[in-house]
Amino acid sequence: MRLRFVLWTIPLLFSALSLGLLGTLLLDDPVGAQAPIPGKATVKIPPRSDAGYWHGTWYHVSRDFRMALWLRTVDGQVQAQVHYGSTTANPESFTTDWEGTANYVLERFPATFEFKILEGDENTIIGTWDWILELPGASSREEHGRFTIYRIGDGRQLVVLYDDYEQIRRTGNSVRRYPGARIRVFNKASNRLVLWDELPF
Repeated sequence: MRLRFVLWTIPLLFSALSLGLLGTLLLDDPVGAQAPIPGKATVKIPPRSDAGYWHGTWYHVSRDFRMALWLRTVDGQVQAQVHYGSTTANPESFTTDWEGTANYVLERFPATFEFKILEGDENTIIGTWDWILELPGASSREEHGRFTIYRIGDGRQLVVLYDDYEQIRRTGNSVRRYPGARIRVFNKASNRLVLWDELPF
């Protein structure tokens, strides 16, 4: 009887760990409008919560990059500033202004990133994500999407749900498109606007 109990509890334990760990590790995989992908784990999107509040510093960690999201409210309008730092062989790093725009250079090639808030209230933020890197030979890497942000759990995590997302790779006359939804979860580091170097990476 005890052995049967142990065998029965192992799947439950794995399921609980999956929601906690896979929710952090696999959220950068495209989920195809939240449909299961063969050979990949399906991450359940947590329900939204009205607990907590926006202002402060939020961060996201994945295998290939790290992000910080600073949120504040000015004259009743939610504003966002974003820092992105890749951990790949050719590191890419930038910080936007409070309008959500960054213009930078990667290996001599110009790039533009825009994280624009279209509307927002105490519990939901809606905006657009546009990222273009110009490459030699009439080539480029582009990302375009629309996102919804909301808090989950006790209000110290937020979900960025890219419900309309497409990555475009242009190489000369060749154009490849990779549509699909994406999800990222950010943890709250502080109610203050802390520096990038202070984040617990």
